[in-house]
Amino acid sequence: MTVVYKATFKNGKCYIGITNDFSKRKYAHRKKSESGYSSYFYNAIRKYGFDSITWEILYRFENRIDAESMEIKLIADTKPNYNVAEGGNAAVISEEAKKKISKTLTGRIQTEEQKRKRSESLKLYYSVNPSKNKGKPHYENKQRSLLSRKRRSGIILRIAELYKENMTLGKLSSLTGASITYLSNLNRVWDGIILEEGF
Repeated sequence: MTVVYKATFKNGKCYIGITNDFSKRKYAHRKKSESGYSSYFYNAIRKYGFDSITWEILYRFENRIDAESMEIKLIADTKPNYNVAEGGNAAVISEEAKKKISKTLTGRIQTEEQKRKRSESLKLYYSVNPSKNKGKPHYENKQRSLLSRKRRSGIILRIAELYKENMTLGKLSSLTGASITYLSNLNRVWDGIILEEGF
C-alpha cells in the first residue's frame, strides 16, 4: 500500500510526499535533516524541529501509480511551500521552483556567517556519514601517485628499467614510491608499448 502524506510546520507551510512505509519515511526525513542535507524541507526541519511537525496521511492507494497521480495533483493544486519538485517518480523541478531558485542565487555572495554555518553543516554531515578520506591531506588521499610531473617522468623511466627485470608490483612500489594502482595502470600499457620501444 502506498500513502500520500503531508508534513505541516508550525509556520503553516507544508510538504507533500508519497511512501510505501510511512514510519520509515518519517525516520528517513529525520536522519536526512540531521545529516545536514540542504533543501527547503530539510532546512525547515532543522529550523523548527522535527517534533514540531504535524504528520498526516491524506490518501491510501493499492498501487504507486495512483498515489503518484494524487501527489502530483495535490502539489499542483495546493502549491506546498517546501516541495521543489512537481511530484511523482520523475521528481521534475517545476518552472516556478527553478525561477525561485535562480532568483535567490543570482548575485548572491556568502557572508562570513553563512560560510561558518555551511562549514558547521558539512561537519555535522561528515560526522554522521564518515568518509574514509576525511581529515587526510590531499596527497595522502591520492597516495603517492600524484608526484610532480618532472619527478613522475623520472620515476617512470626508472620503473620501466625495473619492469624489464620482471620485478613484482609490490617491490616496484616500495622502490619508487608509486602506488600499486598507479603501477598496475602503467603495467597494462607497457606490455604492448614500452618493451617494443626499448625503454
